[in-house]
Amino acid sequence: MRQRRRRWQWTGLISHVQEPRELSASESWTQSFLCAVPRARGQHQSRGTKSSGCEAGRGAPRGFLQDVWISTQHVSHLMERKPQAGRAPLARQGDWLCGDTRALGAPFADFSRAGPYILPGLEDEGWAFACPQPDEDQRPLQELTATCSVTEVLPLTPGAPCLSHLAPVGLFFLTTVRSFLRGGVGTGNGEGLRGGLAKPIGLVEGPGGLGQGGVAATLQEDSQEREGKYEEYGYNAQLSDRISLDRTIPDYRPKKCRQLTYSGDLPQVSVVFIFVNEALSVILRSVHSVVNHTPSQLLKEVILVDDNSDNVELKFNLDQYVHRRYPGLVKVVRNSRREGLIRARLQGWKVATAPVVGFFDAHVEFNTGWAEPALLRIREDRRRIVLPAIDNIKYSTFEVQQYASAAHGYNWGLWCMYIIPPQDWLDRGDEAAPIRTPAMIGCSFVVDREYFGDIGLLDPGMEVYGAENIELGMRVWQCGGSMEVLPCSRVAHIERTKKPYNNDIDYYAKRNALRAAEVWMDEFKSHVYMAWNIPMTNPGVDFGDVSERLALRQRLKCRSFKWYLENVYPEMRTYNNTLTYGEVRNSKASGYCLDQGAEDDDRAILYPCHGMSSQLVRYSADGLLQLGPLGSTAFLPDSKCLVDDGRGRTPTLKKCEDVARPAQRLWDFTQSGPIVSRDTGRCLEVEMSKDANFGLRLVVQRCSGQKWMIRNWIKHRQH
Repeated sequence: MRQRRRRWQWTGLISHVQEPRELSASESWTQSFLCAVPRARGQHQSRGTKSSGCEAGRGAPRGFLQDVWISTQHVSHLMERKPQAGRAPLARQGDWLCGDTRALGAPFADFSRAGPYILPGLEDEGWAFACPQPDEDQRPLQELTATCSVTEVLPLTPGAPCLSHLAPVGLFFLTTVRSFLRGGVGTGNGEGLRGGLAKPIGLVEGPGGLGQGGVAATLQEDSQEREGKYEEYGYNAQLSDRISLDRTIPDYRPKKCRQLTYSGDLPQVSVVFIFVNEALSVILRSVHSVVNHTPSQLLKEVILVDDNSDNVELKFNLDQYVHRRYPGLVKVVRNSRREGLIRARLQGWKVATAPVVGFFDAHVEFNTGWAEPALLRIREDRRRIVLPAIDNIKYSTFEVQQYASAAHGYNWGLWCMYIIPPQDWLDRGDEAAPIRTPAMIGCSFVVDREYFGDIGLLDPGMEVYGAENIELGMRVWQCGGSMEVLPCSRVAHIERTKKPYNNDIDYYAKRNALRAAEVWMDEFKSHVYMAWNIPMTNPGVDFGDVSERLALRQRLKCRSFKWYLENVYPEMRTYNNTLTYGEVRNSKASGYCLDQGAEDDDRAILYPCHGMSSQLVRYSADGLLQLGPLGSTAFLPDSKCLVDDGRGRTPTLKKCEDVARPAQRLWDFTQSGPIVSRDTGRCLEVEMSKDANFGLRLVVQRCSGQKWMIRNWIKHRQH
């Protein structure tokens, strides 16, 4: 029997449409279907359509729908049903739900990616809405699209996007139309949820409101949703959703910076944000902030690199928003698999087209005038990498807090940290002057695009993140470039309590650190192995093939790491006189290791072996036996010396420089032999005691033949 076809009838505004009930498991078509088409002012009617419905569609004042854009999740909740037996298969990719485009003389578009797509004419035109009458027929999708007539449409050209793009995975159904009009940005009526396509994003634009001026903000309610978002994002995402995307933050630049002027010939910049499963409001605030605080003639583009997020709102809602709000300015790049921060940044660099590229985390806010000083310094010397000074966005209240001027350093584990600016900067007395820095924290840096490629980008052999920011600092300085922090260029950054790559991040940081050490650190690479408390031979970490990076170093004719320490990072402590390091065990208690104990206690102890830094023991050529993590820099306390002062049976830990008689801190130690005090001749030994933790006490006493073993030898003492 021939199936009946029904004309689409105009019902005016969407509020006239009754919400359809949900589909049951046995149904293959919903009872109501929404179709939306653009309507141009003054355009002649399409042949064979009715004018009355068109006039009804003109009922909304111009601009009423201007800030509402069409996408599948705003119009409807998409549900998938597999085609039933005997029914025609899904319409091929490119069919449009909004009408039979063949009747308009436009061929089907062949889109290469999943929607959503913005309807043409959105910004300037009104809209008409058409809905079918209830139809008992169950029709395949091709026939439905063929019967969806449209009234006064804009001419559709090949490739022009329309209401919904169909992916070849079964039959899709539209089951709800509520929230369409009330789902515009700034209404605050909804928010995207993981796994849901129908929720409007409901974010706030414009000045004022919570958090304005960077002040602390709070919410009245104490909900499980907030706690869930804390756990998911590492910051108060529920609060972020209520703070305007356009809020202002304090101008923490030094006064002199605000008086500087810049010429009109600065290079343009491409700003690259990397994200994975961030809160949508935080990402969009980063975008709004850089657009609002960068002169339009300097901002070439904003590139959002999605490192394979599985949060649905970061697919549909993000795409539709940036394409509508910043057409042509904001690009979205999506990795098909999780690459990690390092390689995601390389993807952004490949897409960038401006002569300068700025790389930023997607949870930042930009201060006034951030771009001009950075671009000026790069224009003056393209081999210079500049780092905006970092302020803090408190993860719980989104309060913007000023950080003191600092350089960016690191310890021997290649973990970054803030350090005091170099003495020559302090002596200069100019708080607006650039600060020489050995490395970078990593959340933001700006670089000449071509130069970045010349020096080898970020090491693509590194995984996820960790140590790449330190390696870049070493490489730039050793290979003829420079790196500096600019107090006049400021960016506020959320220090999250949870990172998206938390799984095995210590392993990746260790792997990347060893990779950097093997390429750039020469004889000082042993310090990295010491800091991680792992052997230099068979460390249990495969850091990959570094031959290409070694060839890069040779090709660039780079200086030694010793030069770098002397000229760029003289604050680093070195431990080249180390003979051996690692866990130290006694033959009488092999499962227990020498341990520094509590930091506020000056007693060494025995503790079950765990390989962490508190059990890092270092024995030097001059006879010092030091316990605890490496002091790395002059800004940190160094590991303490084991001391036998001859006054009791308990060995103590003291700052090496504070020992009254230097001989008290000196020991003789050979592998599988005793540890003997040079001053007293007594041996470090273990005795059984019911009063001690684990029944073991560390003592110095007359030698009884106990033997000690240490894990890693760098070199043996010369006799």
